[in-house]
Amino acid sequence: LAAGRVNRAQGERPVTLIGYSLGARLIYSCLMSLAERRAFGLVESAVLIGTPAPSDAAVWRSMRSVVEGRLVNVYSENDYILAFLYRTSAIQYGVAGLQEAQDVKGIENVNVSEMVSGHLRYQYLVGSILEKIGFEDIDVDEVAREEETLALLEEEERKEQEMKGGEKM
Repeated sequence: LAAGRVNRAQGERPVTLIGYSLGARLIYSCLMSLAERRAFGLVESAVLIGTPAPSDAAVWRSMRSVVEGRLVNVYSENDYILAFLYRTSAIQYGVAGLQEAQDVKGIENVNVSEMVSGHLRYQYLVGSILEKIGFEDIDVDEVAREEETLALLEEEERKEQEMKGGEKM
């Protein structure tokens, strides 16, 4: 991704990068690579959602240096899958997808803990999250469909829990 941006494979204009989970990790890696290459002016904005990457200031300062517009860290304190998997595979304790990126001017930290009850919920909430942070040109019909799908999924899970609770008695 970084090489494609440096080589201007997608044209001359800066791009906006949006990703969640491993997609956000890809964006993190891209921005870090661009910072190492001192390749400025290639990324307009970046939104990293539920990111399995460090939250320490040095990392986010590097990313900030290559993003001209908004750099947004969207996190949920309820993301137990990310907490377990990331901390199992890395010695790092500060995880961007679980907490604010610390002490870096120009980083927007958005806590979506009230919306996101777990890592697997992000796929249904990207549109809602982008709406919440003020992105324009969001397909409101698609956002409504995603929210409806999530509501149906949560209803099914609630019924399964009730049935399991009844079996134990």
